Parts: sequence; structure tokens; C-alpha cells
Amino acid sequence: MRKFKSLSLNLNPKEPEVPRLISPVKSTMTAITPYLSLGSENDAAGPLMGITHLLNVSISSPKPPTSEYLNYKKIPLKDMVSEEIENVLAEALSFIDDAKNTGGHVLVYCYAGISRSVTITLAYLMVHCEMRLDDAYKFVKLKKPDISPNIGFMGQLVKLEKSLVGQS
Repeated sequence: MRKFKSLSLNLNPKEPEVPRLISPVKSTMTAITPYLSLGSENDAAGPLMGITHLLNVSISSPKPPTSEYLNYKKIPLKDMVSEEIENVLAEALSFIDDAKNTGGHVLVYCYAGISRSVTITLAYLMVHCEMRLDDAYKFVKLKKPDISPNIGFMGQLVKLEKSLVGQS
């Protein structure tokens, strides 16, 4: 038997609908390390207990009102297979490291919190925590099961891993 969610409608014409300021994406903020969390634009717009830094890696996600009280950086990335992350990795990873080194906590977010922000987080774990891509992916997936970096980003992370292995 199929269950249906109940639907409530505002049938009172005197009460107009208020436009939503946040996207319909489910809130998904998840702590990955003691200083790094992953999330969506909704998470960045909501209560940010303990968050001192916001890293927005989306083109379309707006700057949240709370950002005026926090360290905020926007690095616009498209969630497209052809999008290159190599040129922005140093800036993104440095921002995360700054949060860590100052005793802060960074929320890395994009629209849905499953592809771009995850890609940057995986790269951080690979570069600064010396994790292999497979281990970093499993580590994040255990904490946040809905991750899904696009195939182009995954290919670039494989390339990053090869360059890191070649350096050691």
C-alpha cells in the first residue's frame, strides 16, 4: 500500500503567500572534522552555531545575511563535468586551513551540498590530511551518505591524487 504525504493549502485569499528566501533543498549540514562542515545554501542561511567561516563554492547561491558577521569567501564553481577546479583549489584549501589554524570552523557549501562542496572537502582531506581519494570519499560518505561529486570533479580528484603520490 502506498502512503501519501498530506497536502495543506492556504485557501484564505486574505493571506498572501510569502516568497521564500531559501531554496527548496533539504538542510544537510554535517560536521566532517572538528573544524570543517559540509552543507547546502539552506544551511548557510540558517543558524550557524560554532561556524566562523563560510566558503561558498556555487555560482548561484546567494551571500547569506549572516555572512556579515563571519569570514566569508565565494569561489564560483559550476556543477558541470567540464568545470576546472585546479585553478581555485589553492584559494579554497587555504581558506579552510585559515579556519582551522585560527581555531575556527568552516562551512563549505554549494546549492545542494552534494557535489561542489564535497569536491573541495575531498581535495582538502587529500592535500592537508594526506588521505587517498578512496579513503577520503569513504570517510565523508560515512558522515554524509548523500554525497555525489560529478564525474568530471572525480576525474580531477584522481589526477590530484596522482600528483600527490608523485610528490612523496
